[in-house]
Amino acid sequence: DEAEKFAHVFAVIAQWGGNADSYVEGGAPVRLSGPGALITDTQLDALNDYGNATLTLQRYDAGTPQPSASDVFSAIGPLALTGGIASYNGTNVGTYVQTGGKLSITFSAGVTATTVGQVLDSLAYQSTDTGTVGTGIRIGATLDDGNTSGAQGTGGDLTGAPVFVTVNEIPAPGSSSETFTEPNDAPAA
Repeated sequence: DEAEKFAHVFAVIAQWGGNADSYVEGGAPVRLSGPGALITDTQLDALNDYGNATLTLQRYDAGTPQPSASDVFSAIGPLALTGGIASYNGTNVGTYVQTGGKLSITFSAGVTATTVGQVLDSLAYQSTDTGTVGTGIRIGATLDDGNTSGAQGTGGDLTGAPVFVTVNEIPAPGSSSETFTEPNDAPAA
């Protein structure tokens, strides 16, 4: 079997992450990262098919997934997420589910690593929580190779290590989260 010539390894996301643009509380979504994400998986690259692989985005705390229901992921640019269908440049590339602050996109047969990277580069973040301002919000992206049938060799279904982007939220002008301290607000002697 062609797939078994390779040791079954984890999928890797590279050149994605770092710091996103600051998100203004209650404002428009901000691009998480990109362009330039590179996706690799030895077996899926050999097949030139990322069908059944799943890209997941969610909040993390100290390396542990901690999705927050106030986190909302959306599509920007040529990506569309509509009615459970993910499309890129008007072509259906898979299905998606977004619930409780977690977005998962499962790719259709024939989708390549390049397209997976382009989809990742076209995701944005916003928060529905307008009562608090979060700094250092860590959003992690993982890729599950979808090897449920063993077509990629032995080792089963593997999910690569998360890659992180940090989002800093800033208060909207005049919001209840904005704090102003008078510079001459010293107690009288």
